[in-house]
Amino acid sequence: MARRARVKGQEMVRCRAYGHPWVDYGWLAMIVGGLRLWSQDFECSRCKATRHDRRARATFKLLRRWYDLPAGYPGRMSRAEALRALIDEGSPISEQQEAVIGA
Repeated sequence: MARRARVKGQEMVRCRAYGHPWVDYGWLAMIVGGLRLWSQDFECSRCKATRHDRRARATFKLLRRWYDLPAGYPGRMSRAEALRALIDEGSPISEQQEAVIGA
């Protein structure tokens, strides 16, 4: 059981370092408080975080975005710290990522 938790934690650090690979669940038209909106939801295929976007129906302007992060997600860890943690575990990184952490 501890191994599974560790692997899940490593996946969350990868998301923090590289960004989330979002899966788009499509659009839903809705009316909230008289406003006509588009709702779009995404899920990260790696850590299972979810992202929720609400857009104006006529212009597609983003009105609101929020995230639901899984328990244990390293939200206070900076991208550079996450990249350093991945380097320490032996994960390869790109030159661009090296520039972020100042390696």
